[in-house]
Amino acid sequence: MSRRERMAAWMTSADNRYFAKSYVNRIWGYLFGVGIIEPIDDIRAGNPPSNPELLTFLEREFIDSGFDSQRLIRLICKSRTYQLSVLTNSWNEDDEINFSHALPRRLPAETLLDAVFMVTGSKTKFPGVPEGTRAASLPDVGISLPDGFLGTFGRPARETSCECERSGELQLGPVMALVSGPTINDAISDPNNAITRLAKEEMNDRVLINRLFLRILNRPARGVEIERCLSLFGGQIEGDHQKLVEQLGKEEEAIKDWLEAEEKARDDSISQAQDRLSEYQEETAEEVNLANRKRNARIKEATDALHAFDKTLPQRLTQWERDFAGGKSVWENLKLDKISSKIPGIKFEQQEDGSVFVGGRSAKGSYVAHTTTSMKRLTGVRIEAIQDERLPRKGPGRAPNDGNFVLTELEVLAEPSKNLQQWELVEEWGRGESSALADWKPGSQTKVSIEEQGVSLAKNGKTGTVQSGNFYHIGPFVGVGFDQKAGPEMDDGFELEKEYALGDQKLRWSAKPEWQEGKLYGSVFSAGNSSNYLMKVLDASEACDLSLSLGSDDGLKVYLNGRVILSNNVGRAAAPNQEKVNLPLKKGKNYLLLKIHNGGGASGFYYKSESESSLWASLSSEVRCQKGSFSLELDAKSVRGTSVRARWKPPKLNGFSSAKQSAVLKVKPSEEFAKYRVDFSSREELGGLQVLASNDLRIRSMRLYRNGLPVQLKLERALATFSQKGYPVVSAIDGKVAPSNNGWAISPQMAKTHFASFQIKDSPSILGDVKLTFTLKQEFQSGQHSLGRFRLAVTNAPRPVSFGLPENVRKIFAISKEKRTAGQRKELTSAFKSSEPERVALEKKLAEARKPLPVDPQMRKLEVALEEAKKPLSLPSEVVRLRRALGLSKEHIANKRIIAAQDLTWALINTPAFLFNR
Repeated sequence: MSRRERMAAWMTSADNRYFAKSYVNRIWGYLFGVGIIEPIDDIRAGNPPSNPELLTFLEREFIDSGFDSQRLIRLICKSRTYQLSVLTNSWNEDDEINFSHALPRRLPAETLLDAVFMVTGSKTKFPGVPEGTRAASLPDVGISLPDGFLGTFGRPARETSCECERSGELQLGPVMALVSGPTINDAISDPNNAITRLAKEEMNDRVLINRLFLRILNRPARGVEIERCLSLFGGQIEGDHQKLVEQLGKEEEAIKDWLEAEEKARDDSISQAQDRLSEYQEETAEEVNLANRKRNARIKEATDALHAFDKTLPQRLTQWERDFAGGKSVWENLKLDKISSKIPGIKFEQQEDGSVFVGGRSAKGSYVAHTTTSMKRLTGVRIEAIQDERLPRKGPGRAPNDGNFVLTELEVLAEPSKNLQQWELVEEWGRGESSALADWKPGSQTKVSIEEQGVSLAKNGKTGTVQSGNFYHIGPFVGVGFDQKAGPEMDDGFELEKEYALGDQKLRWSAKPEWQEGKLYGSVFSAGNSSNYLMKVLDASEACDLSLSLGSDDGLKVYLNGRVILSNNVGRAAAPNQEKVNLPLKKGKNYLLLKIHNGGGASGFYYKSESESSLWASLSSEVRCQKGSFSLELDAKSVRGTSVRARWKPPKLNGFSSAKQSAVLKVKPSEEFAKYRVDFSSREELGGLQVLASNDLRIRSMRLYRNGLPVQLKLERALATFSQKGYPVVSAIDGKVAPSNNGWAISPQMAKTHFASFQIKDSPSILGDVKLTFTLKQEFQSGQHSLGRFRLAVTNAPRPVSFGLPENVRKIFAISKEKRTAGQRKELTSAFKSSEPERVALEKKLAEARKPLPVDPQMRKLEVALEEAKKPLSLPSEVVRLRRALGLSKEHIANKRIIAAQDLTWALINTPAFLFNR
């Protein structure tokens, strides 16, 4: 039995005292509107049931029946309590928990909407699901009507499992949605609904009224109700129409003189605006004609070039097919070594054809695919979006409604493989007389011995460590300049409780444990023309050197044990690595004091120690080599085990620093020599190399290998078999990551396989196999438009590069020319046109030429003035209202029987008898 089955068995066990109690309380709450324990999700000792005996009885009945839900519901519904009326008396009108009378409850949002569409005979039209889908059957709360009807009436957002998310109140928003909302109006006024058919079929007004009552309220109409409703089917509509005619006549008569004056002024304004526009058009006619002639010439030139290209299509198509038969422009599908994503719950399945099927959760995020290719001089990459029966509408995307996708951005990183046999050997030491390890220079704290099996290096008898305490701060010392000595500058040591006087102020040290090494604090001080002091206690187990990397805003002075080590009076913003200092530490406690002088504005500092590496043994040598990726291979051993890292420098620098150092390599304790490698990259020419070891290290030989630098490929000339309007494939490599109107999409051509190719501007200069990392960013706002199945490929075909041959073209090529149909020949021509970069460029040039001429600002200003003058007069609001009402009234007279039936339907839907469950 699985863990899930065991959990289900425990949850529904008769011994589980929580399950049965929770379930019967929930069913009771659903049927009565109030639980025996209320809220129904809040079952705890501090929230006791209103009727403990009743709850215990129902719980026992439920367990004894074998958890029979139908029996439980029958038991409750057949009870006298459930069948009580909503009517109250003076004794129980305030009761809301003891079930002395029924509580009226509005229908839930989904039930109410389904009821409206059921009684009207209309069909729901939810986006993305079949027409007529019931609201109660919707799979996701994200599916809703444009006016938000379901949310307005309290449908929960389902962000939690709590029943408290649902609202059953009838406030102003829901009331207005019933009275004038488009959802109710569309359901009632649908010309194809049951109300319209009923009004046309049943000509007896009394019978029609009764049938509407039966349909909507499930009861026949009472006599008094029929009499009241007959006026809707009698002369009420004609009488209302005549009243509108009379009211409108009076209002129009009252504004007659005003309207005539306004119309005359409007006509004059139109005439003047037209005259000014005509004058300007005459002035610029020659200039406009010249611009149009040039535009037409560009269009003709581009059209002629395209036609000239198309005349050569037969020969080009023949050559295209020959190139395919000869293996030219063949793409290599990549086998992925690894694919991952930070999207939680997503699953990747490698397919036999090298493609990847994506399942699990959909969300915004990226797919990161790692692969290696032995292809040299790469010129292009390709994405194949593959249709699949398992995807929505066969894909190739995962959008639930249509199978579309949006590839927001594609990035490809190229770097050397790990195989050093394919790298260039730059230098070798320890093998042969010309490249002896003895040529390497030891560091000042390094003991070196030349032995038969190589070079042994160790720390120069100093195996101590440096413990760094917290920061302590005092200040600001306002008015104390950079060259003025004050406060702690007068001391050689450090007394935490010491107090310093500055005018009337008393300043003391405060601990700052939250200030960490290696983090920039650029604005922790603020007083202008002031000095702040930082103290750190450094405890060294042995005398040694400690390297620091510092930054300050503005001037910086460094004291060690009362002696000035650095003084730089400068104006700047604080940043890492502005100063490098070496501290000669004595054994025991050392007192490091930093003075930071602020000229004005915000002020701060940066501090980072390199205590670990400063105590390491080291060997260094001059090495000249062009920039690139490097791998230092060591044939070495360590008896006690050690950490090893490499540092490098360009020729112009004299020393090595942590700014240019590799990650740490761990060498395990061993008496046997083994091969180790340290990898690093330098984007500057290499001038020197340093090897550091934290413990004893014996080196028999070293080899330095070089390869090309890792490079983010610059992609260009994007082509695709199809691009959705507003989502061209070229926007997948434009460097933008926007939630909409950006990236490659393929609607409405889903359920098809599509290709997109991207030319590599500069082939990566990498020796041997190339490791590629594809990052497919998919950030469309829905969070669901991601690729469902795809395959990656590369090519080294001569530029310009196209996406190669889709499967349908390959199938046609497999058919002999004389047996191809006209449709197949047309399909070949269309595929060639979309994949041939030269023709794509010609089409783009023609589209550019056809763009309208730039708008003349003055011409547009005059046209806008004429449009403004031609706008209809703004009539009094009452006249506008009456004219609109009269227009609607004319429509109602033409269909008065249907309108009357719709009015009655609307009135009955808005009654408590329809909206409430009792």
